[in-house]
Amino acid sequence: MKQIYISCSFSMQKELREVMNQLKYQIDTIGYRPFVFIEHYKFEFHQEKEMMRQAMKDIDESCCLFAETTDKGIGIGIEAGYAKAQGKPVVYLRQADASHSTTMSGISDYHILYHNIEDLGRQVKELLFQIQLEVELRKYILDLVREEKQAFTKEVLAYLKDYKLKGGGQERAVEILTALGNVYDGVPQWRDKIEDVLDMMTGNCSPKWRV
Repeated sequence: MKQIYISCSFSMQKELREVMNQLKYQIDTIGYRPFVFIEHYKFEFHQEKEMMRQAMKDIDESCCLFAETTDKGIGIGIEAGYAKAQGKPVVYLRQADASHSTTMSGISDYHILYHNIEDLGRQVKELLFQIQLEVELRKYILDLVREEKQAFTKEVLAYLKDYKLKGGGQERAVEILTALGNVYDGVPQWRDKIEDVLDMMTGNCSPKWRV
């Protein structure tokens, strides 16, 4: 089951309970597993390294990160940055009247500013469909390179066209593929295949293979 990592402030755990419950409900609805780090572990002050190693492991196992920043926290930004570096979608959430975070806003792929729980649920529900498309695209490309398949095939072209027809945006696809190419820059054969798919998405190839 695919997992979505939810990052939020330790100090606001009780105040954000309704928010966390709404996020978990919406994520459950699409068949993904919501994972709230602070609900699974309790670390002592001297266990900083153990805590961050565990957080990075759980983010590794997640396909997306939701950062609830109504109460800002350095840890949230670190976790979001780590997920972003892997090319995973990062969603910035906060109550509409909470202070703005320029760093989180700048690093995130999506933004949700909500007025109440109902508003939050509506926006998250709409966004999750796009997140699913991106997660599936990322998985498809990774399977393609890991199994050493060719990029310029009718199968790959059909998948990319279907992604587009379902509402997948070219700009986000380019961002995802570029990020994956950077992640696997040290594996030339993987990077080259990712760049081939990127060419198909941007039209930097023969008309026969353009999406």
